[in-house]
Amino acid sequence: MVKKLFTLLLSLVVCSTFAQTRPGSLKGQVFDSKTGETVPLANVVIKDNGGAIVTGGSADFDGKFNINPITSGTYTVEVSFAGYAKLILRDVKIQPDAATLMDFKITEATEELEEIVLIYKAPLIDKTKASHVTDAEDIVNMAARGTGAIAAQVAGAVQDANGNIQIRGARPEGTVYFIDGVKVRGSVNLPQAAIQQQEVITGGLPAQYGDALGGIVSTTTRGPSSKFFGNVEYVTSSPFDDYHFNLAALTVGGPLWKNDKDQPIVGFLLSSEFQYRKEPRPTSVPYIELDEAYLSDLEANPLQINPSGQSVFYRSEFTTEDQMSDVNARKNTFANEFRLTGNIQIKTTETTNLTLGGRFIYSDDKASSYSNHIFNYNTNLDALSSDWSAFARFQQTFASEKDSKSLIRNAYYTVQVDYSRNFRETTDGRYGNDYFKYGHVGKFDLITAPAYVYGQDSTSGFAGFRFVGNAPLGIEFEQGQYNTVRGNYTQQYFDLAQEYQSLTPRTIEQLIGNSIPVNGTGPRSVYGLWGSPGAIQGNYSKTQNSQFRVTASTNFDIKDHSLIVGFEYEQRSDRSYTLAASGLWTQMRLLQNVPNSQLDVANPILVRDANGVYQDTINYNYLYSADDASRFNESVRAAMGLNPKGTEQINIIAHNTLRIPGHFHVTVVGGTALAFMAVTYYVIPLIFQK
Repeated sequence: MVKKLFTLLLSLVVCSTFAQTRPGSLKGQVFDSKTGETVPLANVVIKDNGGAIVTGGSADFDGKFNINPITSGTYTVEVSFAGYAKLILRDVKIQPDAATLMDFKITEATEELEEIVLIYKAPLIDKTKASHVTDAEDIVNMAARGTGAIAAQVAGAVQDANGNIQIRGARPEGTVYFIDGVKVRGSVNLPQAAIQQQEVITGGLPAQYGDALGGIVSTTTRGPSSKFFGNVEYVTSSPFDDYHFNLAALTVGGPLWKNDKDQPIVGFLLSSEFQYRKEPRPTSVPYIELDEAYLSDLEANPLQINPSGQSVFYRSEFTTEDQMSDVNARKNTFANEFRLTGNIQIKTTETTNLTLGGRFIYSDDKASSYSNHIFNYNTNLDALSSDWSAFARFQQTFASEKDSKSLIRNAYYTVQVDYSRNFRETTDGRYGNDYFKYGHVGKFDLITAPAYVYGQDSTSGFAGFRFVGNAPLGIEFEQGQYNTVRGNYTQQYFDLAQEYQSLTPRTIEQLIGNSIPVNGTGPRSVYGLWGSPGAIQGNYSKTQNSQFRVTASTNFDIKDHSLIVGFEYEQRSDRSYTLAASGLWTQMRLLQNVPNSQLDVANPILVRDANGVYQDTINYNYLYSADDASRFNESVRAAMGLNPKGTEQINIIAHNTLRIPGHFHVTVVGGTALAFMAVTYYVIPLIFQK
């Protein structure tokens, strides 16, 4: 066995940094309570709370014992030897990745005294490392819920407003989370009943956590029990406040198959929670809510004419306290989250164990911003996210004979493979990934006429009225069926312009200058503080991150020294993009005629009558510039049935996504000129091999 173990060491010694939630151990010495002398060869047995034997060992000739490995958790320890009363110590807490130091004093047996039962009390100071372990019993009694909230109870750890943990002043990115040995990159929330222990390491990080800059939060979930157990929990604040916090939980577990000795061979744990919050961010300062009838009237008629008749005001800027009231919860905002975790443990042989586990988290939130909660909560975005991970862990121990003279004892190795993926998507729930509906207000038909200026043509030498471009005369507007509240600003403005001629717009720029929405723009904010009714709230974004890891380690004792060697392979793939979806129309409008924005003055067209007599008018075609062309221009023109390299002037905002759905989507799929969409798009594959 020694030869095989050293062969394994040689294959692993090249890698010394690995991250894996490791078992703990129980280490100490057995004494005679009366004489103080050591008791050699005493038996030490570890049992779970159901009374099933988990592991055990014997003391050496000096009364010393070291039982390793033991999965972290709470156990009953029994110490016995011939002629002595059995000592039973309950509620012994075994910490992960550490030796629990414990000496036992046993007493000679009498007819009246056959066994002694004690309750373990953990020492106030842990001498092994700068960490704090919170077990299931303490977690259940806490007012806080969630991995982050539990970690924040530890000295040196602080939870910020977003729920992130900062350890000893380090940034939140410096805190690394592990759940059952799986490095977590997404949500760290777990059903509370599933947590067996949570360890927060604030300093003196073990070698296997070599890439952590701040601290470690390592959570171990409960394993199967030798007896069936289960619990149901329901928590609600609905009868008592307006926040409507509701949580339902279900946890079950136990053995699926036992051997002839009533020892569990296959066991399982399944724990789930569903949480609903009507107001995800309760605050001591009340929110503001408008009278519903008043807000509906603002949305339908957002403008009012300036007494001078020269401009318009936003009616929202004349809102008074009479239309407002204080509330504890905002409208059209909520947070839903479903959490599920489970594992199956299989004792494949007397010395080997296989654990299969995973977790899944899904959330569906209505995202609300403080600046939009008064006038513009009806356009809150949808935020969807999911996180899942799965792992398989194999562990084998090598039994040490009592009379063995081998230097190596308590040897075991662990191999774990895990995969995780998290997904995030933020959308306007009305439109999903139909990007061109986000910024659409309606159709804008630009009325133009040719404009001429008297001068001399340098190419032909003729003087006359030279064509200088199309002059704007006016705009005809037809409100679209999307973003109707935003479109009401524009429609009401055109309605007022029929009565007040000074408001009549000639160009799109005039509308934008008067804060009237066009395709791709929205209304200005109320006094620069609050989002106006119908305002654009955000962008479309999508993120998908995945991670694959393989970790392995071996542990063995040489006399009183415990040695660990391991390695880790980690591969990450990060993909995300953000699209300013409502701004697509603005970019298209600015780029629609870029390749043919200049006149072809080198080729004048002289206007002559039927007899060939020059009529003092010179026309020019628009000039196509290949250097200024893009895939966008060509794709749109082709979809409209025009020559992709043509020189006709087009008006992109005279269309909508229903009339010509093809040319917009073809433009996006076309691909090479994504800059026209105001897109921030990046795909960053990161591969770390450690």
